[in-house]
Amino acid sequence: MLSATLIAALAGSSAAATLSNKPPASALRLRGGNIEQIATGLAYASSAFILLPAGRDIVSYKTCILPGEDTTRPLMNPSNPKAETVMWGIWGLNHCFITLLKLMAIRARDKPMLQMLFWVTAATFGYCATQNPVVAEEGGDLTGFVAVCAVQTASIGYLAFA
Repeated sequence: MLSATLIAALAGSSAAATLSNKPPASALRLRGGNIEQIATGLAYASSAFILLPAGRDIVSYKTCILPGEDTTRPLMNPSNPKAETVMWGIWGLNHCFITLLKLMAIRARDKPMLQMLFWVTAATFGYCATQNPVVAEEGGDLTGFVAVCAVQTASIGYLAFA
């Protein structure tokens, strides 16, 4: 095998650093913070954000707090007014508990739990992304949720598998 010195001479020092067993600390830096810190911050922010609409769904599902909800929420309502309160409450409660699991796993750096939650997050992102055009045909918009779910999927995925 070629020595590190020969590799450095042939391919440049950055290629040799890539091939060495210990990457330089600067390779992990990205504008003042390392990638894990950035992913952790994004995972916390995108997960905690979901508590806003999910918590609202439990206590006041008719209240629109996010852009575009005035047109999207009516498309999601059951036809029976009595069932509507129960269904929105269950929906919100489920999202709150999944979010709490994500926040606890991020804090504990629990890779097995983050790996499981990654698949839930990725499926949610995929479903929102593929179904946004269907909702848009009826005048709704899931673009905000697609964006939040994309950030959440990428950041939790990094923390789970890196």
